[in-house]
Amino acid sequence: MSENSEKDDGSVAASLNGTETILLAEDDESLRKLMEIVLGGSGYKVITAIDGDDAVKKFMMNINAVHLCLLDVIMPKRSGIDVYNEIKKVRPDIITVFMSGYTANMMSPLPEEKTHLLLKPVEPKTLLVKIRELLDK
Repeated sequence: MSENSEKDDGSVAASLNGTETILLAEDDESLRKLMEIVLGGSGYKVITAIDGDDAVKKFMMNINAVHLCLLDVIMPKRSGIDVYNEIKKVRPDIITVFMSGYTANMMSPLPEEKTHLLLKPVEPKTLLVKIRELLDK
């Protein structure tokens, strides 16, 4: 690998970092922990939730601190879409990324243009690129 490509890789990695706060709602513990490590390792503050009810509760406790919500579509107690609809009542400007292991045509339509979908499993770099792209808009 040349010195220039190493610098390029480093600058790309650095450009994916952030300091914003992300609410991560994922009911699969191993996936939640992995995503928390990826996001936290890139400088983001991560608030984790284990299900839909927990996500709403933690969002309301941090209502002005959360910059982006990363929500699993299918979760116990409340779906990611239900969580989004509840959060949107108090923060209509919230940026939201839905995640699902199901293809888009197997799910209910996602609400509005301020929402985005990542299909699981999602590569760490793909996740970081999407989050950085949305936060920089």
